[in-house]
Amino acid sequence: MTSEERSQVRACIVEDDENILTGLRDNLEFEGIQVSAYSSAEAIKEHIRKDGAPFQVYVLDIMLPGEDGLTLAQWLRERGIGEPILFLTARSAEVDKLKGFQAGADDYLTK
Repeated sequence: MTSEERSQVRACIVEDDENILTGLRDNLEFEGIQVSAYSSAEAIKEHIRKDGAPFQVYVLDIMLPGEDGLTLAQWLRERGIGEPILFLTARSAEVDKLKGFQAGADDYLTK
């Protein structure tokens, strides 16, 4: 992907750990990707309800305050959002990975 193509990508990160969120955002922005960052499922849902879903990729944590990332992924898919969803989470058990894919994830990585 060229730098021009990367500058057109809008990524959504939903992560409640401020250090991880900052690191992800900084690294993606360094690569020229536009990033919108949220610390809860409710925050991104509110944004989507108000402004739509202008993102090309979603990077979600599973363990979020309030509603978890699995429920958020299902909510995104139920609204017809077909862009890739990547879980980036500390949960590494096979059953968690299975739940992630069942919720609509395209990929699943552990921290």
